[in-house]
Amino acid sequence: MWGWFEVDPSVEAEGKEADAKSRQCEVEEKIEKMMVTQSDLLMRVPELETALATEQEKTSVMGERLKSAEEALAKVNRGAAYGENSREPATRTTEKKDQASLEKTEEALVKWLKAARSKNLPISGPLLVEKALVFASQLNHDNFVCSNGWLARLKAKHGITRRTVPGEGAAADVDGAEQWRNGIIRAVKQLYKKNLLRRFLLAIECGKLFSIDLIGAIHLLEYLWRQVEATTVRNCFKRAGFSVCAGDADDASDTMDQTSDIVDEACKTLLTEVLERQGVTEGISFPNFRDADSNVQTSPDMFDEAIVASVVEVSQNDSDEDDMESDNTGDPGPIVAEASHCVSVMRVFAEKRGLAEKLAHSISELEAAVVAARLPRRQIKITDFVTRSK
Repeated sequence: MWGWFEVDPSVEAEGKEADAKSRQCEVEEKIEKMMVTQSDLLMRVPELETALATEQEKTSVMGERLKSAEEALAKVNRGAAYGENSREPATRTTEKKDQASLEKTEEALVKWLKAARSKNLPISGPLLVEKALVFASQLNHDNFVCSNGWLARLKAKHGITRRTVPGEGAAADVDGAEQWRNGIIRAVKQLYKKNLLRRFLLAIECGKLFSIDLIGAIHLLEYLWRQVEATTVRNCFKRAGFSVCAGDADDASDTMDQTSDIVDEACKTLLTEVLERQGVTEGISFPNFRDADSNVQTSPDMFDEAIVASVVEVSQNDSDEDDMESDNTGDPGPIVAEASHCVSVMRVFAEKRGLAEKLAHSISELEAAVVAARLPRRQIKITDFVTRSK
């Protein structure tokens, strides 16, 4: 059975009213949420302002850092123009002055240490530090810092070692030590003055003015020390008390005195000949000539003022020598051809004087050294034998 449905007007009105209420509730909820959101935003305004100020401060700090980085980069570029990274000329000049002052302080300290140890004075590490500070103050080295690292580097650089000095170390037999030392020194001085007179006579025969410089004296002393006989050294030790038998010291003294008298007599003849050729009529004994410098002080008494003055004077002399070396190229000296000719002359001289057997080995070594001093030639290549076609 078919039918149809009809809508009740009252029900439809109620539905519309319910929908309207529902929409009104939704609107009210939205308005309430908006009010809450607005309230939250108003409450967060101070927080947002603080955050904004923080960000602005960070931006300012970053700007300052960026500016500092730009300045540092500019300094690097300026330093590169002078050949060194990130250092300006004024900074490098200050560093060079500090390094020079440090070297002067170390040099003065080492001189003082050597002078103190020559007098058998015990030196400790703290005393070295205090003395270094004194020298740094006298040399106007205000930036000097005497650290443990600096002291360790100083010891390693100059070979300074720590040793225990016993109390009886300076209480040895002084008389015996003097006998040993004077015996060796006397023997060397006799040979030195004897050879000096021989060279003086040779210069007179050649019509030249004789003079000897420091390096010449060193070479002569080195040669003469090799001429000192082993018996002379043994006798000096015997006179110092290093003997097996009781009578050895007396026998050694007699032997050394006899040998010394023989050498003195031979040197006296040389001295007389030199004086006669120089027109000196008044006689001078060889012992006085030999011992003329016996009382000369070998090392000066180094006070702090003298040490500082010597360090400053040496630095000034070094700078003057550097200027002179830059101006003068210097004497190149004899060439290889001239030295080779001199060797040939010496060989002929040895043959004519009957000294060939005695000097043959020495002349051969000298000739080999001269030949080795030649400038090396350019190494020949195989292409040097091939003619290139043009």
